[in-house]
Amino acid sequence: ISTNKILIFDLTMPVSRIEIHELTNGPSRKLRESQVSAYIDKPACEASRPLSEMRIRCELLEDFEITVKNPNGGPVRCRDVFEQLYEWFDNLANISDRRKWGSNGRIEACVDALNKRCEASMRSVSPAEKKKGMRRVDLLQGKHFYKGLTRPADPTAKYWVVDFGDSRS
Repeated sequence: ISTNKILIFDLTMPVSRIEIHELTNGPSRKLRESQVSAYIDKPACEASRPLSEMRIRCELLEDFEITVKNPNGGPVRCRDVFEQLYEWFDNLANISDRRKWGSNGRIEACVDALNKRCEASMRSVSPAEKKKGMRRVDLLQGKHFYKGLTRPADPTAKYWVVDFGDSRS
């Protein structure tokens, strides 16, 4: 995305809720849904050869890795990355997930993230969503805003690192 635009992707919301704001000299301007759609349909990486898949890791969750592919077989688009991240993190956290990523005193922060997500949930009323239980997004301890993808410092690494933060900007 260009430097005069800010993409806002909250992993607690579906990809259809992504916003892009254009920065101007005055207040920022929110792009229309069709403009957002055009932006996120662009290739995920501007490489000399389009990527057919992307392996993505997250430093907040040790051993987390997903492989993103375009479901239509073409180059990986930003939309594919966002949809597959949302799909993975929207799943309920099973016992194995909670043991793996909620250990070492982290579970309290995960429960706090669950409670805050449920209070803000548009999916259903708070008690119903809370009754469903912890989702994988809660394992990020409230850091559910997409901040970007980067390559690791190791030039031989064949994966990308996704970064999440706790605010929209």
